[in-house]
Amino acid sequence: MKARDSGIDLGLAWRTLQPWGTLKVRLTHDIASTHKGNELRLGYAYDWRSGPWKLRPALTVAWRDGRLNNYYYGVQPAEALAGRAAYAPGSGVNTTLGLYGSYDLSQRWRLLAGVSATQLDKKIKASPIVEDRLITAVYVGAAYDFGGHKRELAEPSSPTWFKLL
Repeated sequence: MKARDSGIDLGLAWRTLQPWGTLKVRLTHDIASTHKGNELRLGYAYDWRSGPWKLRPALTVAWRDGRLNNYYYGVQPAEALAGRAAYAPGSGVNTTLGLYGSYDLSQRWRLLAGVSATQLDKKIKASPIVEDRLITAVYVGAAYDFGGHKRELAEPSSPTWFKLL
């Protein structure tokens, strides 16, 4: 099969911080014309803090259009073989559930960790090039904050923001 290239996404994002959690919306489009696809993500997260500990469960639902899914998960007719039929999944919705955490070692250093599971849309799973419908991820790391631990966008005076990605 022909190797798939990465797209370059440009989009808009909106977030609102409320006492009951954080809502996020992000719309992106491939401006590199790799697949010319679009993705709309809706997410919810809630932060629990206790001293230096921070825990964030999160849920994200991502709608991806047919151009995006067909490019990455489809099989073009010229790529079809006896055991790999041509396939175009079309648009679909992926759902991600994650649990992320951090521990403040100092004002500037933090340890990070997270686990997530993404359930692919059933039309993506039906693709002959997809093996698993559930994609899991684990990460650990450390972060150094050059600006200090105080974040402008996390201040109560600015609970909602909008930006160009």
